[in-house]
Amino acid sequence: MADAPLAPFRCAPRFVARAWGDGARLRARFDLDAPPGTGEAWLVSDVDGAPSAVLDGPFAGRTLRDVFTDARAALVGDSTGEDFPLLVKLIDINAPLSVQVHPDGPTARALGDGRRGKAEAWLVVDAGPGAKVSLGLREALSPDEVVRLAGTGGLEAALRTEPARAGQAYEILPGTLHTALDLVALEVQETADVTYRVYDWGRDRPLHLEQARETLARTGGAARRPRIVDVPPAPDAARRMALVSGEAPFTFDVVDLPRGARADLGAGPAIAFALDGDVTLETPAGSLSLRRGEAAVVPAAAGALVARPGDGPARLAHAAARPGAAPGRLGHETVS
Repeated sequence: MADAPLAPFRCAPRFVARAWGDGARLRARFDLDAPPGTGEAWLVSDVDGAPSAVLDGPFAGRTLRDVFTDARAALVGDSTGEDFPLLVKLIDINAPLSVQVHPDGPTARALGDGRRGKAEAWLVVDAGPGAKVSLGLREALSPDEVVRLAGTGGLEAALRTEPARAGQAYEILPGTLHTALDLVALEVQETADVTYRVYDWGRDRPLHLEQARETLARTGGAARRPRIVDVPPAPDAARRMALVSGEAPFTFDVVDLPRGARADLGAGPAIAFALDGDVTLETPAGSLSLRRGEAAVVPAAAGALVARPGDGPARLAHAAARPGAAPGRLGHETVS
């Protein structure tokens, strides 16, 4: 099985309860069977202890970790990593998310919290009347000052906070303090489940102030400024828009597919998620149809990926790991 070609395959969402979660908008927006209190739907995961269930192909009924173990080269090519490199999820933030920060790889390893850090990016797909996002600080503060303000209740006022709306994308690199409220976002991140809470709005959960202090000191994150990209509201033209800069260890694109369009998206490994409409994924190894709210893994061995809309216009999210990528610019390119 290790040498068998792998076509794109779907994964089942894994629902995770969170103190700030609700789940209602995941049910309404994507028809997901999210239980009440769901804060996250892990669409594609190879996190230890929480691998995605595979729905299609020779590994149907098994897990993404099984695919990685038994068909590693077919799945990820010549990657030297120890797992599938990306975790993709939907987050439904009904109550305030804790003010938190994520480490980079060297900091995570120094603190004994895994092999990888956690760079992430969000695309807001639904926003309520109170939707807002805080990214970074209004002015640069030392790590000690950040921790002091967290202890005195003054950290909220020091954050850079803006209203959020559907179609906004945020790049959240390691060391960036952040929180949010009243929104649903599609999140792409490194395969790491490490979060340091700095302030938690009075909830009785542990904080991680020393780890956060070390992360801010090592990454310089207290002085980091957010990157925000505005995505057009509807797939009215064929386009592929990059949501992250070259500093992120992955690409994260929105691909708009009007009726009759096609997008050549290159080879995997990659993840595709149908944001709106139905999408057909075509590769030399086989094809797969996605309905709105479904996610698929595109293995390296599947070959070059072409995406087409179904009967009407569609919007696809596409993400791929890019270890060692050079810095780049935000922008967009036209697809035929």
